[in-house]
Amino acid sequence: MTVSRRTLLAAAAKLAWLPLGGRLLSAAQRMLRAPSLHDVTVDGATVVWGTDQRGVARLTVSRRADLQQAVVATATTREYGSMETRLGTALFQHEVRMTGLQPGTEYFYRASVDGADVSAIWSFRTAPRTGPFRFLVFGDSGTGLNDQRNVAAQMRAERDLALAIHVGDVVYPTPTFQRYLDYHFGVYADLMAKIPFYPCLGNHDVLDDHGAAYLALHTLPPDEGVPQAMRGHYYSFDWGDVHFVALDTNEILHEANLAPMIEWADRDLTMTRKAWKIAFWHHAPYDSLRGEHREQTAVRERLAPLMDKHGVHLVLVGHHHCYQRTHPLIGGKRVEAGRGTVYVTSGGGGAGLYPIPPNDFNAAGVSDHHHCTVDVTRGQLRVRAVRHNGQEMDAAVIAPLPALAENGIVNGATFEAGVAAGGVMSVFGRNLAFETLGFSTLPLPTELAGVRVFAGERALPLLFVSPGQINALLPLDRTGDTRVRVVTPNGAAEMSVNVLETAPAIFRYNGHAAITRSDGSQVTPSNPVFPGETLTAYLTGLGRVHQPVQIGAAAPFSPAAEAMARVSVVLDGSPITPSFAGLSPGSAGLYQVNFRAPYELGSGTFGLRIRAGGGQSSPVPLPIS
Repeated sequence: MTVSRRTLLAAAAKLAWLPLGGRLLSAAQRMLRAPSLHDVTVDGATVVWGTDQRGVARLTVSRRADLQQAVVATATTREYGSMETRLGTALFQHEVRMTGLQPGTEYFYRASVDGADVSAIWSFRTAPRTGPFRFLVFGDSGTGLNDQRNVAAQMRAERDLALAIHVGDVVYPTPTFQRYLDYHFGVYADLMAKIPFYPCLGNHDVLDDHGAAYLALHTLPPDEGVPQAMRGHYYSFDWGDVHFVALDTNEILHEANLAPMIEWADRDLTMTRKAWKIAFWHHAPYDSLRGEHREQTAVRERLAPLMDKHGVHLVLVGHHHCYQRTHPLIGGKRVEAGRGTVYVTSGGGGAGLYPIPPNDFNAAGVSDHHHCTVDVTRGQLRVRAVRHNGQEMDAAVIAPLPALAENGIVNGATFEAGVAAGGVMSVFGRNLAFETLGFSTLPLPTELAGVRVFAGERALPLLFVSPGQINALLPLDRTGDTRVRVVTPNGAAEMSVNVLETAPAIFRYNGHAAITRSDGSQVTPSNPVFPGETLTAYLTGLGRVHQPVQIGAAAPFSPAAEAMARVSVVLDGSPITPSFAGLSPGSAGLYQVNFRAPYELGSGTFGLRIRAGGGQSSPVPLPIS
């Protein structure tokens, strides 16, 4: 069942309340799995628990630790028969999805069945939209032996955890419901009640049952675009400023399943706008522990190029029962710190250990039982490996350097080549910033989110910064070959660009040219222009103006700052002299051209360009009624 924020915040008189003090669970009913958190997002979370008999399962949820002002939701229950579970009994798995929650907010909950409380009061925190956090990484764990439990004890000692990543081989030696309940959900029950676990399938998780028990017991993020037969095998989710991608490398030798997974991952990584990209799967591509196994070679050949293509910062893997951390790599070759992808193997969660032969990829390697933590901060990932006795055995910082895309400096209106003095310039690349932030006041700042941009030695006013794009204003008095330099807390990147006298380009808004009618409404096919109507086009690239204007400050109203270049509007091939062409009063870096639609054209859609000096804009359609 879904619990909405509206319901959660409703007044008590409007809710159907259940008693908060519960009875003891009936002796005839037995708990098979304690409540665990799954798929926590900025506005939702799922809690799952299980019993051996059918009953009315409910979840009490509140912002208060005493569960006052709470909402009680009835769970959806799914039965897994004893023939399927091989537990000697059926498993009745209860699930409640909470929605409409607040980002980065603590909530308290308690589960019950047939009115009896079956858990303590636990708390969790929803995902933040942005900001620092810490998460666990471990794998190759589920033996039930002391080595696993020792690592689990150190994991419980960690503070301020947001989530856990499991890199596969959740149980050994073969996957059964009993082993998952005992060696996974049982061992980590207190952690799972407070933070969500995000696993991927290891080779031991698909032995015998092709992952059936694993998939039945885990509630994973929605996997839009994944073929039905592969649901749960790969997925992605966001937490703060990080985009996580989980893949199933058990399919690495099965082209029929591998090709759709690579296509999905390529599309998924293309679409994300998060500052950090972290992928995780089971088989390690870069080490010599088991020689050139087919799976290892295939992962290296098929998945590593995808990581290079999308600038994935960190890949977390398991399979090899030890800890390893590579140098940053591109194309399997070592590159300077701040470039490429770092691969971390965390396969020491409890299974028997392997030795580590020397290899050229590794920056560190230790054969011991352990877990890892990763601290996500603005501009850095801090990776730390901790032995089963609590001693730190490795630590590293990933601090990506900014990189500019080839031909990555364009005008900020149409993203076409050609930038002009005083115009909006867009800079494209990677690791340009580690949060998305726009200006809030005028004059424009010369630093946003710790990022600065220079033209020569002059700091430029900034309109917007993000991991992949920066919008800045060029000086009004500078043309010709100009060295543009982007500076972040991690380093700098630069590129030369030819700044033109003029390079007009009309902005777009909501998919249409930024042209407004006399009443201020935007011109669209459904809101066409009338002949003789006065219009305003908003653009960049008209160059220098007659009045002195401080770059980044609001343009004056009176007298308005008119463009020095000769400007004309060309509509259906015929020039129109504008009534005004210059900086838009009250704005920074925005130009406007005021003109009247001619009477003689009649109805239709006509191509419109703006010429300024030796440059002209790309055409935009202008509908006239």
